[in-house]
Amino acid sequence: MKKNIPGGNIEKYFNFYLACNTRSGKVRFLSWLAMIWFFITCSNILFSSQVIIDVAQKIQSSALFLSQLPLGLIAVPLTFLWPFSGLEFVILPIGALWIAILFTAQYVRSINRFTSYSEAVHYTFSCLFGLFLPTIIIREAAIDLDESGRSWLADGKGPGYVVVQPGSAILLERINSPSRVISIGRHYVTRFERIKQIIDLRDQHLPIDEEVTITKDRITVKIKKAYIRYRVASSSREEVQSKDNPASPFPYSVEAIRKLTYNRSVTEKGVTEWDTAVKFTAFGAITDYINENNYDRLFMPKGQHEDPRKEIIKRVNSPEVRNRLKNIGTKLAWFDIGYIGLSEENGDIQTIMPWQANWTGKTAITRASGEAQRLAYQELGRAEAQAEMLKSIVNMLNDIQVSENSTENIRNVVLARTAQLLESMTSMYEKNETG
Repeated sequence: MKKNIPGGNIEKYFNFYLACNTRSGKVRFLSWLAMIWFFITCSNILFSSQVIIDVAQKIQSSALFLSQLPLGLIAVPLTFLWPFSGLEFVILPIGALWIAILFTAQYVRSINRFTSYSEAVHYTFSCLFGLFLPTIIIREAAIDLDESGRSWLADGKGPGYVVVQPGSAILLERINSPSRVISIGRHYVTRFERIKQIIDLRDQHLPIDEEVTITKDRITVKIKKAYIRYRVASSSREEVQSKDNPASPFPYSVEAIRKLTYNRSVTEKGVTEWDTAVKFTAFGAITDYINENNYDRLFMPKGQHEDPRKEIIKRVNSPEVRNRLKNIGTKLAWFDIGYIGLSEENGDIQTIMPWQANWTGKTAITRASGEAQRLAYQELGRAEAQAEMLKSIVNMLNDIQVSENSTENIRNVVLARTAQLLESMTSMYEKNETG
């Protein structure tokens, strides 16, 4: 059984009276009018009773059917319905009220930095009584100033009304915490709320015409015509609900909008833009892959099943990248890595010098090894030729018969054999050179 707390109803009504909504503001305005009317009525009774009686006598004498009525029956209603006689007695409290409003407006102008004093008075009066509130229209994730005009609500401060067209959402926040997320429809923004961020719920398109990066071996590579499409993250349930509700065709998650607003990095230039954060995360996965691999790995893969583009696509679709995007309230819808090729800047030798030095060293080692092997084969051939020459001379000496002219015959045979060997070696050398 619910217990009645003493003073609970009084606290409830008091909180309602001070609440920052239009109903409470109108109640405050009516209560102030009632208070002023009460003071006027009391002033009529206490200080202007004779004036009321004179007015009642004039009314009674002007109408014959009222002459039969008691004078008091006419004077009492006039006490409540004829406030002008007691108006002079409430000029001072009404003036004090307006002076308090004017001084409050001066303070409000200084803390809210209003450009004009009249705007500060308007703002103070609207906050007190919920009247003459501005209205702005949000269309395509921006304030339509042509229809909305310029006001404090256009600068992000409440109170006022916001009309949100399809395709946009607004994150409102209080002084110390986020307040709520509003989308399609007409919404009231209280004086304690302000527009923190206007979010575009439609698919976002990020074309990247050209970006330059380097490979692991410091070869400059250029990425052209890359394309990323993304949107605010949403759950499967919210996407199904949006399909069933044609009036709200753009699904979104409140948590995703809060992450998109508060989880972006801050630089010296301010909060990072949404497209910059997405580019750093999604397109950064492509540049990271290029930075981690050599030029040959990207453009001349050795294996038949190796495809750098498929590996890049797998990298971008990896859970790590998806979670990083989700952390900023973003869902990757589609992407194209574009064209990856050698940059024209590689005409500068400085950019390819490490790569060139590596391959030049390997080529020099291969050439030196071949030259050493060639020299070794030449020496081996020369030694074999000398051995063959000596062997043929020995065989020749064994075959000739000793005679009186043996010395001359031996000399002639040695010269002839040597000439044959030299001619044979010369022909082999020429073949080697031409081959």
